[in-house]
Amino acid sequence: MSLVLFVAPTVEIMETAEKVIKEKRYDIPIVRAYDRRAVKDISAYKDALVLISRGGIAEELKRIPEKTVVEVNASVNDILISVEKLIHKGCRNIGIIMRENILHNLMHDFQLGDIRIYVRPCNSYEQIETITSMLLKTI
Repeated sequence: MSLVLFVAPTVEIMETAEKVIKEKRYDIPIVRAYDRRAVKDISAYKDALVLISRGGIAEELKRIPEKTVVEVNASVNDILISVEKLIHKGCRNIGIIMRENILHNLMHDFQLGDIRIYVRPCNSYEQIETITSMLLKTI
């Protein structure tokens, strides 16, 4: 069994990782995990000593003793592509609510023409839910 495990927070990241791992001919399994149950989602991979992930899942995985977590950062490109898709769908008020380890404590409201973008870093699932509710009332 591999000593490295890629833990994907989204289907898109999982598919990208699969493509890269296949092209490079690496022997790294990939598992799709969900924030609050990430530790449970990887429980079948007990031999993995290095876990690769990002965001809330990386934060959860850091709680596992004797495991090394390699954290992949989201790029500005990742975020802007998602914002662009929302704008093309007609959204004019957009909230970017992500873990602090992705947004690096950037909290700001941007006004770009008739588009308003609210950026909110969070450090817990509860905070994400609270801020999401608050922004939904504001918008």
